[in-house]
Amino acid sequence: MATTNHPTKRIVKFSVPGFKPDVRLKVFDNLEFHVHSIMLKIHSGFFRKFLDSPEKKIPASAEFAYEWVTKIDDDMSWHLIAAQYRTIEAEQNVGALGEHQAHEERTFEKLLLAIYNKPYAIDKLNDLIHLTKLADYYCALRIVSRTLDAAMLSSSSFGLDVFKHPLKAMPLAVQLRNRILYKECLILLQGPWTDARFHDLQDPQLLKRATKLNDQIYTAIGKVSLGLTGFMSTVEYQILDDYMEKTARTSVMHRSQVINAPSYYRQLYEFRWHLGSNPFGAYIEPTILVKNDLKLNSGLVSGQGLASRYFLGGSIPDEDLPWDTTEEDW
Repeated sequence: MATTNHPTKRIVKFSVPGFKPDVRLKVFDNLEFHVHSIMLKIHSGFFRKFLDSPEKKIPASAEFAYEWVTKIDDDMSWHLIAAQYRTIEAEQNVGALGEHQAHEERTFEKLLLAIYNKPYAIDKLNDLIHLTKLADYYCALRIVSRTLDAAMLSSSSFGLDVFKHPLKAMPLAVQLRNRILYKECLILLQGPWTDARFHDLQDPQLLKRATKLNDQIYTAIGKVSLGLTGFMSTVEYQILDDYMEKTARTSVMHRSQVINAPSYYRQLYEFRWHLGSNPFGAYIEPTILVKNDLKLNSGLVSGQGLASRYFLGGSIPDEDLPWDTTEEDW
């Protein structure tokens, strides 16, 4: 892929070995993409349907078989149309988006990078919202979903945005059918402790799946509590009794007077006794109470720091995903 800069225009040329670009896409008034019809047709249902529709004039020019330009609608949304349909009025409106134009240009370039399976950056949730909207219009959700993992995992800030706004990210995860993002959201929606956000899910099927994961957490708490109670009844070390009591006391959230369970079990898990041993660890370690099953926030620790009121573990098998995993074209 090469980029050519002119005083008022930027030209981005995508390359495919053995093929010349045969499509020119004019995005607004100062950006051109030279791309390949075969790539557009493979990964975009929109271009697969409309690029060769009978009424299009072929070739569009001596250099390109296809030429598409920007049309801005009355509501300031925009899309590409075959150049033969452009009007003087449409050409005059091409720069009407003002300061938002640069962001739209970057988003469209990311869509093309996804189509060509080239790296692109997703740093904020709003970046993904705009990209998903564009991919939906051009019927390219599948290729964006397939290339999204690398973009999310390579970002230093996207995971934190998802941590803060899992309720906002969940519809994108479902629309894109992206496993990593969906599982991340479902786990994060279990927190914060005593104020779990999954209760705000509007989709009954998503609420059902989130409740199922919540049941996992409470089942684990029950098993660990039972195990610790049995263990404490067999030992005579006052220090262990004192530590558990102190931990429970320091884990109480002042406003609600409820124990912050993620913090409580994290402190028990990290307790060290004789020669560095942990008498509580055998009961807590195998459970989701101290695991981190997140991919985009893998550095967080449940019950500590930013995740002080979060459990970060959860088993979410693919058969529980809210979409048909066998569907090829969507």
